[in-house]
Amino acid sequence: MRLFAGCRLADNARLADNEKSLPPKTAGDEVEVAEELQSNGSGIKVGVWVEPEGHIARALQLFHPMDSTIVLPDRLMKALFAMVTKEPAVLARERLEMLKLYRNRAADLSIAEAELHKKLPAHVQGVVKGKRLLLFEERLKANLFPDMQVMRDFLEGVDLVCEEPFSELFHEKLQPAAMTVDQLNLSAPLQRKLTIGRPLADHEKEHADRLVELSQEEVEENFLRGPFFSEEEVTAELGTPCWTLTKRFLLVQGDDGKERIIDDYRRSHVNAAFASRSYLELQDVDVLASLITLLMRLLKEGPQVSLQLSDGTVLHARLSSAAMAGEAILGRCFDLSKAYKQLAVSSASLKYSVLGARDSSGKWFYYIGQSLPFGSTASVYSFNKTARALQFLLWEDFGVVTTIWLKQMNRQTSNI
Repeated sequence: MRLFAGCRLADNARLADNEKSLPPKTAGDEVEVAEELQSNGSGIKVGVWVEPEGHIARALQLFHPMDSTIVLPDRLMKALFAMVTKEPAVLARERLEMLKLYRNRAADLSIAEAELHKKLPAHVQGVVKGKRLLLFEERLKANLFPDMQVMRDFLEGVDLVCEEPFSELFHEKLQPAAMTVDQLNLSAPLQRKLTIGRPLADHEKEHADRLVELSQEEVEENFLRGPFFSEEEVTAELGTPCWTLTKRFLLVQGDDGKERIIDDYRRSHVNAAFASRSYLELQDVDVLASLITLLMRLLKEGPQVSLQLSDGTVLHARLSSAAMAGEAILGRCFDLSKAYKQLAVSSASLKYSVLGARDSSGKWFYYIGQSLPFGSTASVYSFNKTARALQFLLWEDFGVVTTIWLKQMNRQTSNI
């Protein structure tokens, strides 16, 4: 297939055999416009036919945004630089030494850790059981992590409503709440009645009993508290009638029938009372492509390589013998199971975390969510920061070259 590039030709000039007249608004390459035509604006636009090889040759000379590694964080670039300049045995030894430090500090902090867990709210204790929070905090502080709010989320839980705290991890972008918390509280009893009064749809009956079974499994894992069988029981447990009811539904995905429980926080209006302040920059395929581009550039540049960071610092080193020999680089993809469930809901937001499921007979089962729900906008923002904290330590303490990608939920959907 032949391709053409735009240029201009005088009105009275004759088209050459390799040229084609183009509509005036067709985009063209302005560097091809003759200077005398630029000055008086005369002429018509034509295309010059070229073979595919010529087009590709020209394209290779152009700058593309993905040719830049500016989207990569400095710490990630430093980890990559270390991976290609240090011998694998050296990297392994350094990581084992760091792992030994982690284990020793965990043992030193074990008594204080147990005391800390005892002081946490009862529902938070069940969610963070077994997590070494003091060690996590110590390593974040030692490496100067910029947002220690993540520790508050672990220790006190996450607010499902109100305004998200500002974070140094992301650029600020305010998306205000659609309703106030007072409005949510006032409308909660009526909205609850409407939800309970809706009949069970035919398509819901198919998965209704399974949904109740899976909810009970979450009770056993301390993610939920319950079940309760009436509004009065829930009101007595929470100490307030102003609690919201969020309906659960079961989504069966793919050929393998993967089951995912979705909590519809959009319909219960809880998401409408949450305001975000962070612009979540996800480490998507663009970041991965930039990472691979940087890796290829360093390998091609060797044996002596250099890398400039965003602050102007330039790293210099020699490629490792493994990198010079072209040894294969192994990559893996990990999916964190029940990611949001690793954090608790704050005590103040327990009344906004009540979930409801019905069996096939239409009987309601009520649960108080103790961990972050899949369907809440607040969950997305909070866990993105927690994931960045984990990644930060992988970069800084272990030199692991890793990117993360978490789906950002649109507040107008139920995160399906």
